[in-house]
Amino acid sequence: KATVSVLYWPMKSGVRLLQATCRLKAEPRTAFITDVEGNQQYFNACIDASPVLERAQGPDARINFKNDCDTFVYGGDVMDKSAEGFAILKSLLDFKKRHPDRVFLIAGNRDTCKIRLTSEMKDTARPPGYPFWANGRIPTWDEWVSKHNASLESRFKYITMKTMGCPDLLAAEGTKDTAETMKRYLKETSPQGVLGKYLTAARLILLQGETLFVHGGLTSENIGFVPYDGVSLYPPPKDGPPGDRYDDVLTWENKLNGYLDKQISDWKSRSEFNERYERGGEGLMGYTFAAPMKLRTVVTVSFLFRGMPKIPCRKTMEYVERNNVKRVVVGHQPHGDCPGVFKHRDLTIIMGDTSYSDPASPDNRGSAHSAVTLGPESVHISGVLHDGARYSFSPADFPLVGRFVVYNNSIWWCKAVLLDTTTYVLNQPHPTEWYSLNHARVHGDYLFPLYCDMP
Repeated sequence: KATVSVLYWPMKSGVRLLQATCRLKAEPRTAFITDVEGNQQYFNACIDASPVLERAQGPDARINFKNDCDTFVYGGDVMDKSAEGFAILKSLLDFKKRHPDRVFLIAGNRDTCKIRLTSEMKDTARPPGYPFWANGRIPTWDEWVSKHNASLESRFKYITMKTMGCPDLLAAEGTKDTAETMKRYLKETSPQGVLGKYLTAARLILLQGETLFVHGGLTSENIGFVPYDGVSLYPPPKDGPPGDRYDDVLTWENKLNGYLDKQISDWKSRSEFNERYERGGEGLMGYTFAAPMKLRTVVTVSFLFRGMPKIPCRKTMEYVERNNVKRVVVGHQPHGDCPGVFKHRDLTIIMGDTSYSDPASPDNRGSAHSAVTLGPESVHISGVLHDGARYSFSPADFPLVGRFVVYNNSIWWCKAVLLDTTTYVLNQPHPTEWYSLNHARVHGDYLFPLYCDMP
């Protein structure tokens, strides 16, 4: 908004001043933050770095917009690795309540998996072989009980440590009182708790102009796909889940978010096992497992493999191009200490999960934080790397960013550029350590683009 004083100076009738007030409509911007995973300090740093958001002063520290034409998208995975996850959920819900048409919340796998607690924490028998995805990688419930016990505290440890991907939860809570932690978790992850309210307000997919937001990614298997209602996906059928496909992205968005709403309603009405081991929300529980779903989920698939982008397949590209999607923005898969950009043909993919920015830091993040800001036809990324180096760039202004490049006789992913506009941030898989990445910062004169814009 701006107030403009307009002066009129008629030549023959003297001086006349007319003051007009006009509202100059600025280009709307969208702030994107994702995969905070309970880290309040990191969440605050991302808000403070954003040109769209700010925190109010005072004890409540509410999130606010700086301008009244902007929006905010949270990309999912609010909790798990810190004691502050529920406080962040409450902050996001408060923001959503005050701006229902401008704040959008995505459901991540660390959010949706918690609906299992209302049934699995009850003192009832489990289906044989529970959980179905154990496959020797983790102990089954029966194997756990044979070595420990079947108390509620033991059950809580088993579910969170072995089946929900949060083995450090109790340490992160800062207490040795498992009973108290368990009591709080069960309260807040119930349908009436703060997580239940978050999932009620959340969605699985958001289309905003030419930008599509999901938690995980797009594949030829999941694009346009919505599972049938009333089909248990826990476990999914061996041949993959049945469902419909929608060629129009707006229809897909509407149907997939409707599926989430129905699953949450089902969970609220049947939150515990019955005598046949059935419970509400099993469709959503199964939807978050990429392998059993045959990749027909937008929650836990990824555009990355071993820290390097996968070129979207022809079917995926045809779908996004046919629906005029120019940008896809995701979280879920960490890949270093700054958001990553990948360009393919006219599509730009933004990957915002930086949850492993600094493995040497106790919280795996250190001082790294970022701000992803999107306009109707633009993207701007800024922030601080784990060692204090800064970046601020628009991917469209740097042809090397978002491309595979050749450096030192090997292929790297050029994911960002530093403030000096000549030093580029590179990633490549570690040659022997599966979950590790090699990182480099290289002057652009030593990089050679490897274009892969084949159909």
